[in-house]
Amino acid sequence: MLSAALRRFADHGYDIVTTADIAAECGVSQSVVLYHFATKENLWREAMRLLFARLEAHGPPTLTLLSDLDEIACLKIALRGLVETAARFPELGRVILREGSAGGERLEWLRRELLAPHYDAFTGFFAQAVASGKLRRCTPAMVMIMIHSAAAMLFNLAPLSERLLGRSPFDPDVIREQSDLLVNVFLLGLMKDGSHE
Repeated sequence: MLSAALRRFADHGYDIVTTADIAAECGVSQSVVLYHFATKENLWREAMRLLFARLEAHGPPTLTLLSDLDEIACLKIALRGLVETAARFPELGRVILREGSAGGERLEWLRRELLAPHYDAFTGFFAQAVASGKLRRCTPAMVMIMIHSAAAMLFNLAPLSERLLGRSPFDPDVIREQSDLLVNVFLLGLMKDGSHE
C-alpha cells in the first residue's frame, strides 16, 4: 500500500490522490486503507518515511560520513550523489517539487522530519568552503535549491528529457554526464580563481 501511495502522491500530488485510488490500485477496499492509516495525511507521511528509508538503505553515503575529507572533495561526492539519488528515486524530486510549490504544513513536516538533516549537512559543508576561501561568497541555501533543481529536473521531466536527448535520462551514461555537468557548472563555477583542481 505504501509503495502505491508513494507512486501516486509523487505522480499526481496530495490533493488529487484519494485513499479510494490507492485502495483500488492495491485491490483492497478503502476501509482497509483507512483501518491501517486512519487518514490520508497519515498515509502520506508513512509513504514519505518509506521513501526516505529507501534513500538511507540504497542512496549514496551521507555527508556526515565524508567529514574527514576537505570541503571541495566532499561537495563533489555529494553533488554526484544527488544526481544518482534523483535518478534512482525520481519520486523524491517530484514530491519535493509538488510540496515545495504548494507550501503549508506538509512541506514544513517534510522539511523538519526528513529533509533537514540532508540539507543542513550540505549547506554546512558549503558554508565551510566559503568561509575557508575556497568558494566565492554566496548563500548556501540558494545554491542548495539551484543544485537540487539541476540534479532532479532531468528525471522529474523524464518524458521531455527523453525526447530532447533521444535516449532515456536513466541511461547510466546520461546519469554520469549529468553528474559531471553538475560538478563542473555549479561547484567548479563557484571556486575562486586558482582553486580548480
